[in-house]
Amino acid sequence: MNDLLLILVLLTDPASRPTAEAIATRLADQGVAAKVVIGPEAYAILKERGVDEVDLISQPAVGVALTGKDLRCAVIRLDRQERGGNIVVEARLWAGGHQDRQVAISGTMAPYSDPAKPDAPAVMKLQDPLDTTVRGTVAMLAPWLAAGGTSPAAETENRLAISAESNEWNKIIVLTDNLAAPTPRQRYYRILALVRMDRRPEAEIALAAFRSEKPNHVLLNALDDVMAPVVKPYPVPQEPDINNATPVDDGGNTLR
Repeated sequence: MNDLLLILVLLTDPASRPTAEAIATRLADQGVAAKVVIGPEAYAILKERGVDEVDLISQPAVGVALTGKDLRCAVIRLDRQERGGNIVVEARLWAGGHQDRQVAISGTMAPYSDPAKPDAPAVMKLQDPLDTTVRGTVAMLAPWLAAGGTSPAAETENRLAISAESNEWNKIIVLTDNLAAPTPRQRYYRILALVRMDRRPEAEIALAAFRSEKPNHVLLNALDDVMAPVVKPYPVPQEPDINNATPVDDGGNTLR
């Protein structure tokens, strides 16, 4: 597996390229080991994986499935439009089997000089919300960057979380079988899966081992709630309503 994370940036407008390049620069400045591919090259790589842009837009679950299978690949789609005197940039992200989006709007006018015409006077032009889009997109990427790094444990935990969302409990059991040194999150998902599959004795043994190794871990509280048996309340006896009770004839009023 390639150690480098792959980020594909799709552009609906060539004017979004400076924003995409600024995202790549921001990630590089933060020391992120990622290959950022922009524009036509990004579309080509996406197509190699059997996915087209129209698939992502019409069926966002396609992007979820794509990045859930390949946890080292993220897809960003930048959609830049001018609406009602404003520049609106929507950034949609698919990463780690999840999707997210953010919208940045800017209607500020600022002087603009065309680099190709250095002698031409500056003109007032709508200011692109570049900084806002870059900050928001990098913030959306942060959880994926943290979980999808070079750590095999982090990659497994990501797969476990995705499987739990889909109630794929048997898949979690397979992923956590024979782990030499399971992390707390890996233990948590395995115990949760055992409970959901009605393998409670195994879950209790696994929980005892977890508690012995990490007696104060916060995930233990969540597991205690999962393990707690469902107690059905006893029916509350109803007091007789003396005002509407049907009189009982004990024979005492019978004429003799």
